[in-house]
Amino acid sequence: MLWIQGKPASGKSTLIKHFREHIFPSDVPTESKKCIVADFFYSYRGGELEKSHTRMLQSLLYQILSQAGWLFDYFLEDYRALEGRHGPNFDWPDAVLKRILCSLATHMTSETFILYLIVDALDESNELDRASIIDIFRHISSITDSSCITKVLLASRPNVDIESILGRCHHIIKLQDENRADIDTFVSHYLKPIYEDLGFKEHEFLSAKEYIVNNSQGVFLWTNFVVQDLASKARRGLSKREIRQVLESLPLELSGIYERIIGELLDENDDHEIKKSERIFQLVLFASRPLNVAEFSHAMAVTVPTKTDTSIFSEENLDENLFRPTVKRPIISRGGNLVETSYGGKVCELFPRSLVHSVGETDLHDPGTVQLMHQSAREFLLRPDGYMKRTKRFDFCEATCHGVFAIISLRYLQMIAEKPVKAWKKSSVNKEVASDNSVEVECNWSDEDFREYVQYLDGKRFFGYALEYLAFHMDRIDSETESGRKAQALFCRLFDKMTNPFFKHIQSLFRNVFKLYGTPPGRAPIIYDDTSFQRRLISVAAEANKVELVLALLRTTLARDTEPLSILQSLAELGSEQALRLFLDQDTGLNAAEGDYNAAFRVAAYHYHEGIIKLLLNRGADINTAAQDGSTPLHQAAINGDIELIRILFDAGADPNTRMKDGSTPLYLAVQNGHDAVAQLITAAGADVIAGGSDTL
Repeated sequence: MLWIQGKPASGKSTLIKHFREHIFPSDVPTESKKCIVADFFYSYRGGELEKSHTRMLQSLLYQILSQAGWLFDYFLEDYRALEGRHGPNFDWPDAVLKRILCSLATHMTSETFILYLIVDALDESNELDRASIIDIFRHISSITDSSCITKVLLASRPNVDIESILGRCHHIIKLQDENRADIDTFVSHYLKPIYEDLGFKEHEFLSAKEYIVNNSQGVFLWTNFVVQDLASKARRGLSKREIRQVLESLPLELSGIYERIIGELLDENDDHEIKKSERIFQLVLFASRPLNVAEFSHAMAVTVPTKTDTSIFSEENLDENLFRPTVKRPIISRGGNLVETSYGGKVCELFPRSLVHSVGETDLHDPGTVQLMHQSAREFLLRPDGYMKRTKRFDFCEATCHGVFAIISLRYLQMIAEKPVKAWKKSSVNKEVASDNSVEVECNWSDEDFREYVQYLDGKRFFGYALEYLAFHMDRIDSETESGRKAQALFCRLFDKMTNPFFKHIQSLFRNVFKLYGTPPGRAPIIYDDTSFQRRLISVAAEANKVELVLALLRTTLARDTEPLSILQSLAELGSEQALRLFLDQDTGLNAAEGDYNAAFRVAAYHYHEGIIKLLLNRGADINTAAQDGSTPLHQAAINGDIELIRILFDAGADPNTRMKDGSTPLYLAVQNGHDAVAQLITAAGADVIAGGSDTL
């Protein structure tokens, strides 16, 4: 096991990435051995999920299984036991995940393989149970009598708890003690051309470089800030003396650099611009998950109303407030380089970091997410007694910021709710009935109406986040704060709007918001007994190939009241073959996260969606897949008397003699429910005459 320890921003993740990209089985003496690589990056910036040990274990095991399907036997027994106990949508207990990982490390077979486990930012993981996780890694990396050679690479900042466990580790790299030569190379590469352009002599450049390298203390990020600052000032035509003074005046700690950046933002003394900076930091710091560029752009465009402002945030307001041509420019200028647009590996390989902000012509199609440039920046901004608190210009109180998020989400959702209703009221056919809000309204949408609304929603990029996470932010507001009071008032207004008959259809989009957060005091709950509107909306969005919109609608509108459905199950229940095919045929990550074909198949069979049934069977669903009570789709079809479904199931190889846990067979259930024709069909398929259950035929 190798532990890479390093100060914040000393280059740990860069080194880990290098290891990950250059692991080859070069140390494997024979061609018969195999190499499996699994990695995980803990992150505060990704929210609770990215700090979770459960998520880490699940991720590692999934990566292992995807590369080595022959190890599935180590998962199978626990999977069947958990499914039998809890049904298909169970949560894997940590104890089971740990046991499976340990069992893989003790795997015995004639074929040897090497398992590389790489875990970065261990110090950003949840402190609870961290010690046991480290102990597991120590244990599996020390096993020598196994066909699996396990090599573990861990990376973290200096941390007392981690130090107490790994302090005696024989393989430690303290990065800040090892990267001086790399920092020297970095400074030379970026600074030397600038000094040469300005006519500085070699010894003057070497003197500046030595000063920077000696004071970097192994921190690449500090070095980068210093080089950028010095370069920008040198290009202004300063004298040698002035440049030397600039260099010597630079803070020697990363926190000092951050203070200097925030100080420069505040020096402009423009309240409007400072408020813009505050909003940028609030959105980055307190989002439930990182916002992509389009979501961030729309969230920034929503104004937070004043005490006396009761107006509706309109489409026109949004259009006027959107940044042109892109929100990345104010992010860079008003975020003071503490906020960046982060892209996936492919973009980073194609574009230098200095040009990465130009990727994507518009916010709508920009592939990046907006986040703080480093975890140390988050800690600086949120330090309870730190510099930001002393400035008294930014409000980063957690309850206040969640209130801001809730206000933005509520105003955005109300704008979206108003759009189709306004259009419906304007039509000549509906003008008369629209004048009387007490009339029970029948809004019969045409196919064209649905297509237009889908097109409209697809352009409203904050819609999915607002719909999915409004309840999350509402749960964290404080009614004693101004933002909390405004959020509660807006929530009540949106709820009351949904009781208006003109919003009869639209209210179904917001059903989970009100279910998760609750009904406002003194209001009667809305009865959501019709989901046909959002089902039709999802189908039309799927037909239009709007992947993100379909996902947003599925995650927030079709969840059951008791047991949540997976995305695949929701698609199967929806009955849109087009929607399901859209997700199966495209690289949406669905198969990795929601790969339970069998559970989806049972849902499709229960609702008798013939096209979905055939599609899932072609994708590998088990025709005899059983639910918690042992019932298969054939049992359910026999109970309901679905003779056409039974024919499809038999054509696909369904077993006519499969038994439920109570012993009932399909034939017994068909007879018991009076479906004689179905019973004859099952008998002809080879069912035993003794049908099972409490009686016999």
